Amino acid sequence: MPFNALYNLPTENNSYENKGIRTVSPSIPYAAAIALPIPNRRAIRHLLDFALLTGAMTLNATDVSQYQDGDELFMQFVADATGRTITWGSNIRAAAATLVLGVSQVATAEAIFINGKFTILSQVPTAA
Repeated sequence: MPFNALYNLPTENNSYENKGIRTVSPSIPYAAAIALPIPNRRAIRHLLDFALLTGAMTLNATDVSQYQDGDELFMQFVADATGRTITWGSNIRAAAATLVLGVSQVATAEAIFINGKFTILSQVPTAA
């Protein structure tokens, strides 16, 4: 097989045709259990901003039909005047089952979509 044919296979097309660079969600209102929003278009990166946490929250990825392997998810959480806990729910894999925020603390989490589930790569609470 010629060299050019080896590196021009349709499966190696990384041009991201019909796929945007990112989607940004409006502030997602607090609820005790939240399903990840379905993006309005395909993108490589999805930025999610959660409204002020006023209680513990479980985050589930119940509908992952719009995500593709390799998609990245960046999430931001802000606790109110009480410490808050986020529990990773269905279709979200993480080394630690929860992300704990202190009083008025901000935290970020990064995940990648692989084999039908999100895998948390990092979860970082910042200094209060």
